[in-house]
Amino acid sequence: MLILPRQHIAAYVIFFLITAMPISAIALFQGGPGEGAQWPKSSSGSVVVPVCFREPGTKSKDAQGNQYEVNYSGDEWLQKRQLVRDALEDSWQKWTGIVFQGWDSCPSRLDGYIYVDLIKEDCGGCGDSMPRGYDKKGVKVWLKLENPDERLIRTVTMHEFGHALGFHHEMDRPDAKSSDGTFVCKDGPVEYPQGIYLTPYYDDVSVMNYCAPRNRNSLSSGDIEGAHKLYGTSRAGRGWLKALPSLSLYAM
Repeated sequence: MLILPRQHIAAYVIFFLITAMPISAIALFQGGPGEGAQWPKSSSGSVVVPVCFREPGTKSKDAQGNQYEVNYSGDEWLQKRQLVRDALEDSWQKWTGIVFQGWDSCPSRLDGYIYVDLIKEDCGGCGDSMPRGYDKKGVKVWLKLENPDERLIRTVTMHEFGHALGFHHEMDRPDAKSSDGTFVCKDGPVEYPQGIYLTPYYDDVSVMNYCAPRNRNSLSSGDIEGAHKLYGTSRAGRGWLKALPSLSLYAM
């Protein structure tokens, strides 16, 4: 008879509970009010997400109504496009059933696309997505990428695309609190009880958490675990599940 170490038993128990519970009852954190629509599966069963980049000179507005312009050009614009692609293929696409496609300049119609605006500005790592989650009219992501820390830029890219894929801020989960009822993360949390829990525990190192390391350049095990609930697993993701006992112990 195989005898597992105590911590491995705990991890397997958690994995069983996660996989056995219905999606409506479990809880990475999906959605707040008006957020969190899941991208649909294609006829082949995969989740195909078209991505394009709007051309230099494109003008638009952010969520606060502030106007901006896609002001990278030439080789710089192409280099930043490649950085965004690499960051996403090494994270959300690597571990889940999501397949990003396209990666070229945007067509005239943006229906069904995540369309990306690249802005030559250093804000210390910021961007946004509008709306958050799938929208048949398209989802706009804008990224301010003029920062010398490439790991930070990649982390911000993963975070904002996490919103575009339907994930909300992890630190806004109602259970992201200490025993005295105060939020564990003090960096702008807003409680969204309407969200759907995709992991049964609060993840303090989620790429969707403001209080996680900002230049980690990777998804957390909680991010991967939660994303599997919405988007299935890739081959690498299935390998990750086999290693779950050693990867998820921090969440005990």
